[in-house]
Amino acid sequence: MEIIGSIKRFRKTSSLSTWIYRMTVNKSLNHLKKNRRRKLFSSVEDFFHKRSTGAERIPDELSTTTTRLEDRERRELLNQSILSLPDNQRIAFTLSKYEGLSYQEIAEIMNLSISSIESLLHRAKLNLQKKLARDFSELLKR
Repeated sequence: MEIIGSIKRFRKTSSLSTWIYRMTVNKSLNHLKKNRRRKLFSSVEDFFHKRSTGAERIPDELSTTTTRLEDRERRELLNQSILSLPDNQRIAFTLSKYEGLSYQEIAEIMNLSISSIESLLHRAKLNLQKKLARDFSELLKR
């Protein structure tokens, strides 16, 4: 709906798909900013609720369930690590790894040069490696 309402602002300096991606990225960033505080409070409440009810306990006899839960926990760590990246790194990384876009397409969407995209992706990977190494080592200590 918003795309249709905003089409008159399309300047035709890039492809329509690039413009739509950029609008989507902007809309997503605005949504994340609005909901950051609510998510923080919600996760804190969930954490304490699970602790007080004992809901975090995993039955030892269900190894396949345990494996699934461990996989889910690893995926959650990865998602949290990606979300913790600075905005530009997170956007570039997501467009590259999840959307499969080329550096050129990402550069057009983000209004940056290809070398800037390469740099953002390199820094995003380094940041993810550091964070995941720390988080997984803490996970293994439990």
